[in-house]
Amino acid sequence: MSENSSINEKIEILNNLNNQISDLDKFLSPLLEKDYEKIMKEISPRDRLDMNWSLSYTTYSLYYCIFILITQCFSK
Repeated sequence: MSENSSINEKIEILNNLNNQISDLDKFLSPLLEKDYEKIMKEISPRDRLDMNWSLSYTTYSLYYCIFILITQCFSK
């Protein structure tokens, strides 16, 4: 019974992660559907810096969270 519970918890964690990634995808899709180079030419250097930093941070955080969650789910 305990093993079943553990598996169900892991499935729930992964489903939650999947939902959060889907939400992030929906949030970022208007930006990501545009031509990146064109956007970069149209905004100020400070805005380019902010946007690139934010995208980098988001990507890094996403990979980190996926790695940690998957490692925790399957390491036991």
